[in-house]
Amino acid sequence: MGDGLGSFRTTLKYFTMKKVILKVKGMSCMGCTAKVRKAIEKEGGREVKVSLEEGKAEFFLENGNLQNILRSLEMLGYPADVEQIIG
Repeated sequence: MGDGLGSFRTTLKYFTMKKVILKVKGMSCMGCTAKVRKAIEKEGGREVKVSLEEGKAEFFLENGNLQNILRSLEMLGYPADVEQIIG
């Protein structure tokens, strides 16, 4: 039986992460957003949300490397700029 702190620990983990918002160029379809999401997840992004309409990607980053994410997106043909980092 658990200690009852599972959801608290999950919530606490998100306080230690940084929320990152990227402006992503070159996305034109839902396939593009899926590629962007997968690339961010592969490099350590969590809770990734990609908006084709806004041209943005939002995610939490704890142990990943933001430069690796930007490089991966560039290599896929989706250059991105950091719009905001929170936390």
